[in-house]
Formats: sequence, C-alpha cells, structure tokens
Amino acid sequence: MTSPGTPHRLAHVATRRQIAWATALAALSFAIPTTHAADFAEILRLSGVEPEATLAIDWNRLANVDVDATEPLEKFVYRLGNVEPDDFLSAEVKDLQTVQWGALVRLRGTLRSVVELPALHDDQPRPDLPRVYYRCEVECPSGVVVVLSSQLPRSWRERADRDSMNEPVRIDGAVLKPAVPTAPACIACVRIAWFPREGVNSGVAWFAARGMDATLWDEVRQNQRLLDQRYSDESDAFYSCLAIAAHSTASDSIAAARQSITDSRDAWQKSERQARESLAQLEGAPVAQPGERGADNRIETIARARRKAAILAAGRRIAEEGRTSYAPLWEFPEEHAGEWTLFEGVARRAVRIEIPEGAKRRSAAIVDGLTSTSALPDAYYELDVFPADSQNMPVVCCVTSLPAGFPEGETIREQVRIAGVFFKMWRYSGRELSPGSDSLRRRAPLIIGAGPVPLAVRSPATSRWGAYGGAAFLLLLAIVWMVAARNARRDRLARRSFSVR
Repeated sequence: MTSPGTPHRLAHVATRRQIAWATALAALSFAIPTTHAADFAEILRLSGVEPEATLAIDWNRLANVDVDATEPLEKFVYRLGNVEPDDFLSAEVKDLQTVQWGALVRLRGTLRSVVELPALHDDQPRPDLPRVYYRCEVECPSGVVVVLSSQLPRSWRERADRDSMNEPVRIDGAVLKPAVPTAPACIACVRIAWFPREGVNSGVAWFAARGMDATLWDEVRQNQRLLDQRYSDESDAFYSCLAIAAHSTASDSIAAARQSITDSRDAWQKSERQARESLAQLEGAPVAQPGERGADNRIETIARARRKAAILAAGRRIAEEGRTSYAPLWEFPEEHAGEWTLFEGVARRAVRIEIPEGAKRRSAAIVDGLTSTSALPDAYYELDVFPADSQNMPVVCCVTSLPAGFPEGETIREQVRIAGVFFKMWRYSGRELSPGSDSLRRRAPLIIGAGPVPLAVRSPATSRWGAYGGAAFLLLLAIVWMVAARNARRDRLARRSFSVR
C-alpha cells in the first residue's frame, strides 16, 4: 500500500520489491535452523546480512536512505524478532567491550533519553516491518549503550522529558555495532523491557517490582478474547502475571489491594466532583427545541454524563468501604487496567486449567528473577465470583491456587474475598453466566491473583443470640404446656364433682 500521491509505477515497483524480499525471508525461515544464542551471527550471515552492511549505517540518521542500504537492518530486526525469550537467559552480559557483532545480549541499565528517528521509506512502506525506530541511550554498569528499538512503551511516546529520563530497563537484543574506543556499542532490539516504580497504575508497579515487563501491558486488548501467542504478546502478559502471583500469597494480594484502594479515595472524590460539575454545566446550558439541530445529541450527552457521575459515585462509595466497584471496570476498562482490585462475593464456579509448557518456558525467560519452568505451576484456576453490586454478572478470577478443601466444579457456592490485578475486560462465549444472558453481555472483568480467601458464613443455629432465642422459645412452650395441663386437671375435677351430685 502506498501513501497518497505516490505514482502508480513506483507503487508497482515497491510492491514487487516487497514481495521478492518477503519471499526470500520466508524461504530462509524454513532453510535456517532454529535460533540459539551461540549461532545468531551465523544465522544472520545465512540470511544475507554481513557485519560490514550494518556497520556502515549511520544510526543517527536513517531517513532518506537508499532501500538497499537499510535492507540489512530490516533483515537483522526480522531475524531478531524470531528469537525465543529463553535464548537470552544465557546471553546476559555486564561488559560489552568484548562482545562481537551479531551476538545476543541481555543487559540491564537506566534509560536516559529517547529520540524518534524519521520514518523509513515513506514512499515504499513495508507493512511487516517497523517504519519507525527509536534511538535510546541506556546507562549500564560498563557505560552508555546506544539501543535501536522498533517499539516503545506507549506512555513514553507523549512524554515531554524524553531527553532526560530515568527509567529502569532491560534490553534483550543483538549487537549491531561492537563498542570501540571512540564510540559505544549499538544494540538492536524489538522491545525494551520496562520496570517502572511510579507513574503507572498500582498493580503495574507492584508486578514490575517483582520482575514483570510493564511494556507487556500495551499488548492487552480490552473487550476481546485472550489472544493467542501466534497473534499477540498478550498471552505473555497474562502468564507473566500468573508467574508472579504464584510466588505470592492471597494475604499479600489483599494487603496490596487494600493499600491501593485507600490511596485511590482522593482520586475517586476528585473524579466524581469533576463529573458532577460537568453534568451541571450540561444541564444548565440553553435547551434546544425538539427537532432543532443538536437537541437529540444533547439528551444523549446528558444521559451519558449522568451515568458516568453515578458510576463514579458508586466507585467512591465502595472504595470508602475498602472494596472495588464493579461498574467502573465494565465501563472504563482502559483507565483501570493494571489496578489492584478487591471483591467479596459468591464463587459459583471453580475449574482447573492446564498451563502449556511453552507458556511456562517463555514466562521463566521474560519475568526477571525466574530462570526455570518452575516459575509457573502446572495449572491455574478460573473462578466466577459474583459481587453484590455486579447485577448478577461475574468477575472472572484467574488464580494459581485454591485453599485446602475448596470445592471445584461448575455449580459451587462459596462466599469469598479475592484480590487481583485487573487484567482486561474479557469477551468470551461458551457458557451461560446468568439466566437470560446473551452474547452481547458475555463480557466480564478478568483479574489475576494468588487465590481466594473463604469467608465463614455464620449459621443462625450457632449464633449466640440465636441460641438465646431458641432457649426462650422452649421455655415459653414449657410454660404454656404447664398452664394447659393445670387447666385440664381442674376441668376433670369439676366434671367428677358434678357427676357425684
């Protein structure tokens, strides 16, 4: 596809070149063996990429470069995208001075600056490759490294301080240009792993502090099914959350959720106040007559504003009670993704789901601090929990363990408290959640946590006041029986006296 105004002949040439290039790469992907850390440089050579080709590129200036000059870079990035995460486990380095061209590397440091490089080939875009690269400077223990990345965390793209950043990162990439005495090494990577300490939602920061790459949250798609690894890295985000949850406890999650809810009360009050002020302005605006332009839109706008104000009021009220409101997650999932949540309700379903070995292997390589497939258990559990304010709709809770004796099945009924990070608004089909539910309503908030905590429901028979009431009732029955018996005896004596006369 060409940009507007591109001559048709050039578009045809670009398409032929794209097809030939893509065909060559596809053929190589079958002919070249699986990538491993030790032989990535050799695989690059088999793909037609020689060190001299990438060393000649000026990484500070990639715009308006001849197509043939940047093809080695694009092939390099293409092959790098096929490297499995666990190939980087054995590639961790602290000193890049001795690392050669094409070597896989994993390094940690602090990102200091980001510069967006101009788009490659505006007139001849290749949809299967990035058109924009970002030149990043990362401060590592051995010095500054230049990183060329095709992706950035979404929240970085609008930052005004991109020339003076201070973000903990991890780079999984390959050496484009080895370090020399006069210039730092240049590393290419597909994505920069980011471990923020602030400026993100509460759950994102909590999981990042335990080794989760926060950039994976950008892969989560709201109001959709869970996407397969073949189409998206969303599954990496899902299993990374599970891996970290497996190394925590339900009490840890509940404590984190309670702290987050406490910290959010001022934000709820501010949001509710702003929503009510906005509603008051809308309601106070001049009213258009029926049939006039804008009359119907005004009615719809006011209705939406009233609904938003009511939802925020419910969120604030339930937060003051120390729990999470259901409605804001349903209505505004993008805003709340990555937040800690805490629910109390009835669990009506608990089923065990096997975790694929591939997911365990990838999570062990992606999550910092986990180096083996023991990072994940063999299975997780999916619970449908119905809070009081959910209008008989569930919260789907994915947890790594159940308490001893907790029932499993499709028709359970257990009162629970459960905390987890809000992952996404999940759309799915296949089972009826509540009587009369249809496909349009088969959405549910999906949270990830360590496990539920059963709540004991006090039976009236074991209540102290219930016992007192039962004893009083029995005593009253005894008194009534004694009075009735005495009256009956008097009646019998009276009848005998009458018969003697």
